[in-house]
Amino acid sequence: RTKAPQQSAVCTTAKQLRTDASMKFQFVLCLIAAVCSLSIAQDIEGPAISTEGGSLKFMSQGDVVFEAGQGGSVMFTTAGGQEMDLGLKGEKGEPGPEGPMGEQGEPGTQGPPGPQGLQGLQGDAGPQGEQGEDGAAYGVIAWNQCSWQNLNLGTDYGLLASCRINKLRNETWLRISWNGNLRITRCETCCMRWYFTIDGLECSDPGPIDAVVFQSRNYHIVRQSHLTSVCRAAGGRELTAGPKRVQFSVQDCPGFGGFVYDAYTGWNQVSKIILEEIPPRDETFPEVAVRPPPGFVYLPNYCHYFFPTLAGQTERNLGTILQVTFTKLHPHTVLKVTWEGNLRVRSCTNCCSQWWINIDGSPCSAYENIATSISSAAAYDIFAPTTLTGVCYESADLAIGQGQHVIELDVGNCPGSRIANSATGLLSTSRLIVEEIPRPRDPEVNLTTYHPLWSHCAIPAIPEGGSDEGPLPSTLCTINKTTSESGLRVAFNGNLRLTDCSDCCMRWFITINGKECTDPAPIDGVLYTIDAEAVNIHRGSTLAGICLGTDDGPLEEGAYDVMLNVGMCEGFNETYNAFTGFNAVSTLNLEELPTSLAAPPDDGSYYPNWAQCVTESPLNSNLTNETVMECTFSKQSNDTVLRVAWEGNVAVEDCTACCMRWFITINDEECADPGPVDAAIWQDLTTGPLAQPFDLRRPGTVAGICRGGEAGWLSPGEHTIGLSVGQCDGLESFSVLTGYNSVSRFIIEEIPDQAPDCQQ
Repeated sequence: RTKAPQQSAVCTTAKQLRTDASMKFQFVLCLIAAVCSLSIAQDIEGPAISTEGGSLKFMSQGDVVFEAGQGGSVMFTTAGGQEMDLGLKGEKGEPGPEGPMGEQGEPGTQGPPGPQGLQGLQGDAGPQGEQGEDGAAYGVIAWNQCSWQNLNLGTDYGLLASCRINKLRNETWLRISWNGNLRITRCETCCMRWYFTIDGLECSDPGPIDAVVFQSRNYHIVRQSHLTSVCRAAGGRELTAGPKRVQFSVQDCPGFGGFVYDAYTGWNQVSKIILEEIPPRDETFPEVAVRPPPGFVYLPNYCHYFFPTLAGQTERNLGTILQVTFTKLHPHTVLKVTWEGNLRVRSCTNCCSQWWINIDGSPCSAYENIATSISSAAAYDIFAPTTLTGVCYESADLAIGQGQHVIELDVGNCPGSRIANSATGLLSTSRLIVEEIPRPRDPEVNLTTYHPLWSHCAIPAIPEGGSDEGPLPSTLCTINKTTSESGLRVAFNGNLRLTDCSDCCMRWFITINGKECTDPAPIDGVLYTIDAEAVNIHRGSTLAGICLGTDDGPLEEGAYDVMLNVGMCEGFNETYNAFTGFNAVSTLNLEELPTSLAAPPDDGSYYPNWAQCVTESPLNSNLTNETVMECTFSKQSNDTVLRVAWEGNVAVEDCTACCMRWFITINDEECADPGPVDAAIWQDLTTGPLAQPFDLRRPGTVAGICRGGEAGWLSPGEHTIGLSVGQCDGLESFSVLTGYNSVSRFIIEEIPDQAPDCQQ
């Protein structure tokens, strides 16, 4: 019996034959291989392979015999004994006829590009294009932003982050910004410095770009920070065109003995470095002399951002409270930004919080920073309505050109003050109004349509702010009135304070060429306090009104000097400890308002339609849950809205923890589109040094924009505008005093609806 292991020898012999014999044996070898395979699966009786007479014989199951002789012939013997000679390989035959054409194959892949051809001849010059707009109006030439999610660096000394920009021009500057948080801890009377370098060198023109964190006690506070500035040269070398590597690093502060403390950068947020190539500042840039292009027709362009609540941002002490986007349509215009809402500091003594407007990541640099503050010597908790407003045409020394701009309301501690427990927008709606307004009217142009005429004066500090009586000369602001058929709107915004007295009152008022307004009434505001000798609160206040004349007569065409004054209240025979403009920018805004037309202009252009209602004597109203003052206004068009502002004095009295709300009604219902126009006062006096009720009567503003009520848009015709007083949501009613010892007034304007692309 032949077993499977013998198969290997047989197949090996066949392979050797294939190697040694001629190619004539290939067919036989294939047959042998096939039978080898068969022998594995079957049991074969008797010898399967023999080599008699020099020939190779192979038999499978006694049925078929193959014999390969030495002559190269192959014999095939069947089981019946019939022999067949397979013969030798014949000669190669003639080629057969050509077969039919096959089907078309798939397209092949595209080959590599050929070599570049020769350069063609230069073509003729094309026609000259139209002159483009001034590139400086567009601000940024090139920019880059690098950001890191959770940078989380505990580095105490050295490089933190790096970002690159390819500077395109030699004469341009770089604006460099950092947005993230910083911290030092585990030390007392310690300081660390964060700073930028450009290609390894600190900025030298105009100066270093840096920030420091100092603490006198061992705190662990992660502080939100925004650091930005511009740079023309680093290490005494101008920043020429080409790649620039900007690095953000940390080190010890100068003057602290070279000690390095426990610093941390970029905890639990996205940190950013923003690099911008900007045009050089034009030192001859006129402040208010940029003319509009020929044919320019003024149409109000504004966005009214309405916030029923500020949600999680209400209790923020540091950083951005809200952010919106506004599209500026023209290069020659400026921005006017107004914030209306409640502000507060509490639970701290001798502390100060500041609120300000950022435009494209930086405070306004011209005219001045748009900012207000609250400073308190005692730990009272008082929310009160505050207006923050200003006009801006440069941010970080860069012109605010046409296009999209990011507007922010930010909060932080005042310079030199520790962090205060501040809050924003509690118990009433908040709003941010951003307006694009043209430069003041040039009498030589734009005489066929209405064009605003205004003047804006920003006062960073009032040197005579501690004066208790008389004019405050540093608040002087001048305007040239162009017609006798107009009124002069005046608005002062700044900090006022009264302290060190009981049952005392001080009055601030506007004079025009040295005289108070008498037509229709003075523009004034008062502060009154009782049983509050220790109360020392500096808070933003607004005095606003429209004046048609003084004791000298109607305000005719010509130049007028407008100024803020301070003095005694009516019914008091002495002055008290007053202060004006502490730790905040004060502003005086003047605008000529032409007398309203009986109907809109036929050409469809904009023309102011306004009304003012004033009280002939102080309201001194204790009414609650009802209307305390009304004004009638005639609306001219269907697709317009009303801008309403009530100015007067407000107070919640005879309570220690209480809240009351003042709100605007139109035809006896609150505004529903976009929402209520209101303001609230909340006060908790239990935490202060007195821990007892005291009256604090202050100027207050209730202002906003309204399209209509639940029934829809306000139709043309007469509408009754009212001021009502009621309870704060979910709280009981308390005693109030509205319109104390000063003029109360409504100013109502009809204006087009806001721009369609306001992004909130």
